[in-house]
Amino acid sequence: AGAGQLVSEQFNVTALVGVGLTSLGLLVAINWGIDSILLVNKFLVPILMCTGSGISIATIFSCLRDSGSSVLVAPQAQGSWLLSSILYVSYNSMIALTFLAPLGGESQSEGAAKGGGWLGGLILGVASNLIAIALYLKGNTVLESQLPMLILARGHGPMVEGIYVFS
Repeated sequence: AGAGQLVSEQFNVTALVGVGLTSLGLLVAINWGIDSILLVNKFLVPILMCTGSGISIATIFSCLRDSGSSVLVAPQAQGSWLLSSILYVSYNSMIALTFLAPLGGESQSEGAAKGGGWLGGLILGVASNLIAIALYLKGNTVLESQLPMLILARGHGPMVEGIYVFS
């Protein structure tokens, strides 16, 4: 869905084009086997982590510099936050497991696998918090957007936006 929205916004075509291209790329990677999925992840994940974290850090510093940022005023939550958080974590964990499970066989030892899990979790946690803080600081500017990180990237100029779009 994100790829469809991105292609729709950037190239003024239907969102189905982006979804189709993403699906085609995924099918090609799956048909080439687990090694191709690992190769794609080794390439894309660091790029996505660096661009997302970099844009977030730049946004945080620009908000600290400018006193006119619009901090998000969150509406009162409806329903059970506990159930919602459990469902969210469960859903995302299942998706992550399908990509991360094959990595277990790639590790040199159990200790290396555990160390990699802890390090990866730490890096992901730091990056997630940077993104959350940046989105919070930009507040209502990104609240209604389907691609809030693209809005943050756009705020740092066309070159940063282009890097983010193609990462």
